[in-house]
Amino acid sequence: MISKMVNSKKHSIDKKQDSVQEPTTDYKATFKEKLDPSNTDEQEILLQKLLAKGLEESEMGIGISNEEMKRITKLKYPFLK
Repeated sequence: MISKMVNSKKHSIDKKQDSVQEPTTDYKATFKEKLDPSNTDEQEILLQKLLAKGLEESEMGIGISNEEMKRITKLKYPFLK
């Protein structure tokens, strides 16, 4: 009886260890304001608005803390350290 040798290197590559199976999500960004890349004043104003909105949402308790996000990420992707 002749036994076939299995190429262990190829087999391990095909196995895809540490792969995460998740549904893909299509994100579409919609911008209400158009930015001119050459105008840094506009960018600064928009950045200030975004920071103010983020701080306001944080004070209202909307969103999650950095520690909570790290915990969720470690649960979801255990191979990350």
